[in-house]
Amino acid sequence: MTELDHLESLLGEKPDLDSYFADGTEGKRWEDISKAISFLPKQRQLIASLHFKDGHSPKEVARRIGATTLHVSSEIQKAVEELRKMVAPRATLPIRKAKQPYPYDHILSSEQAQVFELRQEQKKSFADIASMLGYPQTQVQQHYIKAYQLIKNHWKQNGR
Repeated sequence: MTELDHLESLLGEKPDLDSYFADGTEGKRWEDISKAISFLPKQRQLIASLHFKDGHSPKEVARRIGATTLHVSSEIQKAVEELRKMVAPRATLPIRKAKQPYPYDHILSSEQAQVFELRQEQKKSFADIASMLGYPQTQVQQHYIKAYQLIKNHWKQNGR
């Protein structure tokens, strides 16, 4: 995860990968990231490889593949987000015990129920929930909004 955070800070500039990997401690993690790059969509894979593996700046990559620097920077950002999901270990924490069903399981999807419970019961931030569940924060917020609306309608129909 630290390596991905470091790579993200290199967006828009030419990465100095030699100095970053000089002490060798990041080597194993970099191998995982390199392997994960091969699972990206083809164009994003090419852009990520040229930027992170070969050390080209977004401007150099754009010139090399015949695209705009803005497009390349956007693709690099998307690559970092996808790589984070693939490489970063997800937090494994019990959301709730299987023997105690959540009161709204019958009206919410499992994702909505997880997000709603983490937000309401455990008072987690959307960013923390996204990190825990491995979803983008916008998706977590959408699940929460939908869950809140469904539960509110349920309360109106059935009384609280």
